[in-house]
Amino acid sequence: MADHEQQRLTPSEKVALVLGSYKVNNIAAYCQEKNVDRSYLYQLRRELEAAALEEWTERRVGRPAKEDGSSVETLQMELGETRQQLQEARQEAVRWELRSEVQGYYLENIEKALKKTAESESALPNRAARRRARRKGG
Repeated sequence: MADHEQQRLTPSEKVALVLGSYKVNNIAAYCQEKNVDRSYLYQLRRELEAAALEEWTERRVGRPAKEDGSSVETLQMELGETRQQLQEARQEAVRWELRSEVQGYYLENIEKALKKTAESESALPNRAARRRARRKGG
């Protein structure tokens, strides 16, 4: 009686055993090294290949469908959340637009004030002109 009959292999151990068999040239020596019957190894190989083919042929082409999250209630809840986010984004856009307008008015007023200051400073006589005026008049 071989070891595989005395102790049960876990699924991952079976997969490792089968995958290891694909890497060797001498299956009989591999089976002897692993203490398993060749017939058992070939049985595991067939099972693994059949399971893989079954899994791969059942798959559909394209993006997998949502299993749990596609209920009507879930989609309605997601739609409500998306609408809320859209509303918040619109409000934020309005706030930024208002800030932009306020800053535009602020800059206009600063420019006007600077222009008035420059005009009033140019209307004042400079220091040298004031001295000359004092000398002549005084």
